[in-house]
Amino acid sequence: MMFYSLVASFVILWGQSPPAKPAEATPALADAYVDGSEEFSIRPPAGWQLNRQRIPDGRGITVLRMLGPFTTGPTEEISVRRVDVPDRRTPEKMLRLTADSLGLEFSEVRIASQQLQQIAEKQGGFVSAAYGHEGMVWRRMEAFVEVGPRSYLVLTYNGPLTTDTSRESLFQLIVSSLTLLKRTIGDAELRDALAAGQEWMASLTEGQLKQALVQPYYLRMEMGGRAVGFVAMESSEFVLDKRLGIRMLERGWTFDTGGRARSLDHSMFLALDFQNERWRSNSFTLIEATPQAGGRLECALEEGLRIQDRLSSGQSYACGAPATQNAALKLPKTYLSRVLVRLLPRLVKELDKPRRMAFTTFDHLRGDLVILIADFKGERPLPSGDSKGKTYRIDEYEGLASEASSLFVDAEGKTVFVQAGKTTLRPAEKDELEREMAARVADADRMISEIGQRYSEDQDRFKKGPIEVLPPASTSKPSR
Repeated sequence: MMFYSLVASFVILWGQSPPAKPAEATPALADAYVDGSEEFSIRPPAGWQLNRQRIPDGRGITVLRMLGPFTTGPTEEISVRRVDVPDRRTPEKMLRLTADSLGLEFSEVRIASQQLQQIAEKQGGFVSAAYGHEGMVWRRMEAFVEVGPRSYLVLTYNGPLTTDTSRESLFQLIVSSLTLLKRTIGDAELRDALAAGQEWMASLTEGQLKQALVQPYYLRMEMGGRAVGFVAMESSEFVLDKRLGIRMLERGWTFDTGGRARSLDHSMFLALDFQNERWRSNSFTLIEATPQAGGRLECALEEGLRIQDRLSSGQSYACGAPATQNAALKLPKTYLSRVLVRLLPRLVKELDKPRRMAFTTFDHLRGDLVILIADFKGERPLPSGDSKGKTYRIDEYEGLASEASSLFVDAEGKTVFVQAGKTTLRPAEKDELEREMAARVADADRMISEIGQRYSEDQDRFKKGPIEVLPPASTSKPSR
């Protein structure tokens, strides 16, 4: 099983920054966020939430949003946007056009400062301004740097002018943390890895897929040596739309020190013909009440339907909102279904043989295909030094410049240990997890249901069954 997308579902979708510290002379930043597809890393403010949903507009594509602490008043946001321009521009021209565009976009704009400055070891620029909008005065800061011919990364801060003067220092710290990443694999190596992945997929049989099924098992999720959640997983033969195939279920929770609890229910189906698949993922994030704001709920729904080489998909990231439909995609031969992503270590033969394979997979937050690289390292000991017999390491990369998530499996491809950034996963027993987390799950689930019933018009989205650590052993069809 490969774990990048699983861990991302819990940790990356809405971010999981540490709680903000008390005011300091130097604002605090959280650990670096890495985008392997856009090939940059950046450190957000401590305590701010991350949303990596891609949002295209007339000015480019927003690839990351950093959202300030939730309050009942005006909010703060820092975004990272990729902008492509029709002609090559000098830094001086880009600086002038950036300042001019603020005057066209807003009324009563007052430019406070504009300057050229080094960003990510390149010449970039910075503009600070104030403007009026809907009876309020707002602070706007923008910084830009060219990342390719006629392509820029633009960082933008927007918040009320009433925020303290340290906001410019905070924004500049974030700008200075921006790093442009180098690719971990060259074009020729990528072509070879994609060819190897395609050859492997062509060799798969129905029998191999059935043999890769596993009984329910459980993984404890830890961060900094502290248990922060769990995931329960199972796979079985299943019939959907009169097609025999494999269904995988993933269900779990995470809890952080900032008063957030997040649940995930993910159902995936792949027909034995390898040509038809369906998935549905629901995630609910509970944000407990604070003196500044009441408790609230964030929701994420993702669905996909593949028929042969055509993929239809949609997603919603607001409670009760209908799903936004993505443009239908014609899939390449390198496309790897979600079930095969999960079962990959159990399907690949000769785990002791180093090799590299690459595939394309679908990412809802981008609404498009992304590169997934699986680097089989052969026999390697566990990082913890624990003796588990022979173990084999697989490094997984999303995009061409991401940090690796390392998966260690035994000779049968069963998961022994996972390292994804600061998050680790280890096998655990059901009874042990129930003793440790069942009460927290029940409390969080109750609050999610209560909040959901208060402000959701789509009540069916919030109907939840009895709380169980074990995914329900249901034989009914998954929700469509």
